[in-house]
Amino acid sequence: MATAPIGRILAFAVFMPARTVAGAKARDQARGFQEFLSRVDKHRLETLPMSPELFEKYLAYAIALAVERRWAKSFATICKEPPTWYAGSSPDSMFDMDQFTRQLSVMSNTTPRR
Repeated sequence: MATAPIGRILAFAVFMPARTVAGAKARDQARGFQEFLSRVDKHRLETLPMSPELFEKYLAYAIALAVERRWAKSFATICKEPPTWYAGSSPDSMFDMDQFTRQLSVMSNTTPRR
């Protein structure tokens, strides 16, 4: 597929609508959630029902928002076993939360997108 010349792209930019209120709100919510995932501190952790289920529930979002290492670090003492859906390359080895998260992130970033 040939790429369009930059001039055509810029010409269409004039006709493109501005951000909608709903789109701006969604962007703000995503940025707020990203900040929450990346800044999980002691006070916030004390108010959450910390569990492996909570870690798994938001892990995909943490990966998508590029804050997965911080999110995993917050759960390092809670998640001692791998999720039931995960099978590592060496089942006899101990579960390492940091390595697990790193591998998922690498997989996510190297998977071809369509």
